[in-house]
Amino acid sequence: MKVLRYLLIVAVVFGCSEKKESEKKEEGKFSFELSGTIKNGGGKKLYLDKLENQTWAHLDSVEIGSDGSYQFKSALAEPDYALLQIDTQNVLIIIDGQNIKFNSDLRDLPGNASVEGSKATAEYLAFFNQMNEIQKAQNKLQQKGMLFQMKKQEDSIPAIMTELKGLQEKSRKLTMASIDSVLPSLSVFSMVNYLDFQSDLPFLKKIADEMNKAYPNSKYTKLLSSEVEKALAMKKQEEEKEKLSKVSVGKKAPEIALPNPNGKIIKLSDYKGKYVMIDFWASWCGPCRMENPHVVELYKKYKDKGFNILGVSLDEDKEKWKNAIMKDGLIWEQVSDLKGWASSVNPVYEVQAIPLTYLVDKEGTIVAKNLRGQDLTNKLEELFGK
Repeated sequence: MKVLRYLLIVAVVFGCSEKKESEKKEEGKFSFELSGTIKNGGGKKLYLDKLENQTWAHLDSVEIGSDGSYQFKSALAEPDYALLQIDTQNVLIIIDGQNIKFNSDLRDLPGNASVEGSKATAEYLAFFNQMNEIQKAQNKLQQKGMLFQMKKQEDSIPAIMTELKGLQEKSRKLTMASIDSVLPSLSVFSMVNYLDFQSDLPFLKKIADEMNKAYPNSKYTKLLSSEVEKALAMKKQEEEKEKLSKVSVGKKAPEIALPNPNGKIIKLSDYKGKYVMIDFWASWCGPCRMENPHVVELYKKYKDKGFNILGVSLDEDKEKWKNAIMKDGLIWEQVSDLKGWASSVNPVYEVQAIPLTYLVDKEGTIVAKNLRGQDLTNKLEELFGK
């Protein structure tokens, strides 16, 4: 799950909505001055908001001078996040210094921003501008995909999804590299929204640990630490549940005997003495189709070293199944009883969602589950070399 409910995505989602006045005065432990120039903003109202009960509340407001200048003098209980808002635009400011200069242009408030006196804000803006370019590219691809759907050109969608997956991975790598370069800084709380509590949990635990050392009393540190602890507890429960599974790692893979597109019965036991990945998928499964180009690449690389794949489809329409096999270039054996979620193998392999994979060794023992993306690459490199 994304850290969406955690923190500063609120700035983007709710930043342009009507604000309430702050219900309580700050204790004034951290006094600061925020000033600068907003070009093309003369005469407009500029608001400085703070997070209060998970919503933005007005802390102060000023009218921008005819020369674009403005100044706030205020106080917060501790170094904290704030939001500058003018008209329909907003930008996050991290109040970590007592004399901050923030300059920008109303034509693009975050894009034209420059800051002095707040290292954390400068870190956030550098990250935001890079991430914004990735998101623009994602939006264009999503619009392109919707157009293909409207034109019923479904065969073109997998390529779009593959590109989107590449951008998602680029976003993830940018986030992790950016956080690594600034830890421990308050700016990391503006970046964790782009991480995932399942695949990125070890990294999130590292962030929480570092922030606990630097900012043990911060409300954001406490929130992040709480979310990480919940995720770790959930992971432990899942691991305990996995031990009771009949198809957990270390157990023998149950037999599969299903027809291929030509009606020939293919059995899992046909692969005895070889490594085989059982790949549960379907032509209608977007994430499955998005993963296929990567799997094809790995299959071509390792098939001569002993790596095999048995595709098990949850399709019901034979023609759509066959077309997807051809379109995606799936050159390994494919089987299906064309019963969809009612397939005879689903309860045996505890299939509740797809894509789902099981890696089976030469002796027929399950050695890994649900390998995809880089995890699958790493495992195959471990088994067969680079």
